[in-house]
Amino acid sequence: MNAIKNVSNDHIRIATHDLTFLLTRFANLESLSVDSGGGSAEHNLKLIPFMIQMIMYLMDEYEDHSKRDTFEKVLSQYLTNYNTIAKKIDQSGYYNMVLSILLMNLDVSVALLSY
Repeated sequence: MNAIKNVSNDHIRIATHDLTFLLTRFANLESLSVDSGGGSAEHNLKLIPFMIQMIMYLMDEYEDHSKRDTFEKVLSQYLTNYNTIAKKIDQSGYYNMVLSILLMNLDVSVALLSY
């Protein structure tokens, strides 16, 4: 557990990018083995819930939720500047969509799933 206490925001950001790239490849029906050299779609799909759980755990590891607050500010800044950015969704748009899912609280997630 002491090793987890020393996780930086960069670790969370990289894990979120990994999840973003995985979801983007699924959405575009691209090969998953280009970068990794293997792994079926089924096995990669099974990895997604664990990646989400790990990232959320790392965001909430401190009582003061300082890491979560940092990423909420990043998302808020992106959304504030969205009108000045080209309307086309690029890789930063995908990243921020995944980040918004990770930052949702349980009540919002359940409401969206039941809709």
